[in-house]
Amino acid sequence: MSYKISLRCFQTNPNAFFHVVEQTCYTKCHWSKVDGEMILQMENSGTSGTIRLQSDTGENFVIVVGVHNYKRWCDIVTDVKNDTGASLNPEYYENGRRAEQREKQRSSFHLDNAKGRKCEVKFTQEDGKDLRANIIMG
Repeated sequence: MSYKISLRCFQTNPNAFFHVVEQTCYTKCHWSKVDGEMILQMENSGTSGTIRLQSDTGENFVIVVGVHNYKRWCDIVTDVKNDTGASLNPEYYENGRRAEQREKQRSSFHLDNAKGRKCEVKFTQEDGKDLRANIIMG
C-alpha cells in the first residue's frame, strides 16, 4: 500500500528567509519536487521523511512527516545545532527517544524555537493514501 505526502511551505514573516537544505527518508521512500511542492512517496506504512529548513538568520527547523499504522503523523524539531534530518529520523523508530511522537499520530503540531519563531505543520488532507500538509513558518 503506497502513500504520498505533498508538502507546501508558507512563510508569513519576511524578517527571515527559510530554504530547504536537506531531505531524508527513513526507509522505502523518496522525495521529489513538483510545482514547488515537496512530495514524499512511501512504499508502505511504517516510514517517514524529514525536511530541514534553514534561514538566512541561522535558524534551523526539522519537519518530520510519515505514516504509522496506516495513519499520518508529524513532528517538528527546533534549534538544530549538530543534528541533521538524517541523524534525527531513526530516533522515531525502534525505541528511539522520539518514537513517542510518531505513535501520537498527530495531524498537526506547532512549536516555537529559542528565538520565539513559530513553526507549524498541519495536514490539510489527513486521511487516505494521498495526504497533504502545510508547513507554516512565522
